Amino acid sequence: MAINILLLAAGKGQRFQSSLLNSQRETSHKPVKQLASFHGNSLVNHCLKQLKPLPNIFADVGDIYLCLGANKALIEAEIPREITRIYPKNWSMGLGHSIAESVEVLASKSSHILIALADQVLVNTEHFQQLLCASSRAPEKIIASEVDNKLMVPVIFPKHYFQALSTLQGDKGAAKLLYKYQANVQSVPCQAAKYDIDTNKDLQQAEQLYAQQQQKQKPFTTNMNSHCDNLEPV
Repeated sequence: MAINILLLAAGKGQRFQSSLLNSQRETSHKPVKQLASFHGNSLVNHCLKQLKPLPNIFADVGDIYLCLGANKALIEAEIPREITRIYPKNWSMGLGHSIAESVEVLASKSSHILIALADQVLVNTEHFQQLLCASSRAPEKIIASEVDNKLMVPVIFPKHYFQALSTLQGDKGAAKLLYKYQANVQSVPCQAAKYDIDTNKDLQQAEQLYAQQQQKQKPFTTNMNSHCDNLEPV
């Protein structure tokens, strides 16, 4: 297996920008959503921080790829140099296009692709580990996150589904494929996946929930075999 990680951060974040302009109070958040401040980090760097331990824990995990579009120069100036970038030509046409073009880049070097979103800031390293553990046990399955009986990203797709991913268009992301191929989907519960950042109000709520999450979070082990046996849903 060769599992590569795709973190999607190509969107304009127009709703977030509008919410800042309409806010009734002073805010220190930057107008670029991916660079908004979140507990001492930017949103995109916070998400990268959750993903970075994975290649050291799982021998089958390869590299982390960051998909960029809007404001790419500003974002690149603030992310680690070792993170490989993907620049989909048609990112402005929607999330589906960004996924499709990114998968085409990764297809030849991947047996699986883990797709994550840069605005799901409450999804932590442990949940990504749970997804990877499930995939190691059932490598032919799509491994999706589940919230309130709803399938969603983050998700791991095996190579068999790369062709379907490469046909996505517009604003429709990978979630539509989870229901098209639901018979071959295995889900991992994750309440944190229900929270994404569309507005400044969402960000404020996420900051409060993150502080609570940190108080409960247990340290994780770097031993894949023992860790996969002891993980609990988050």
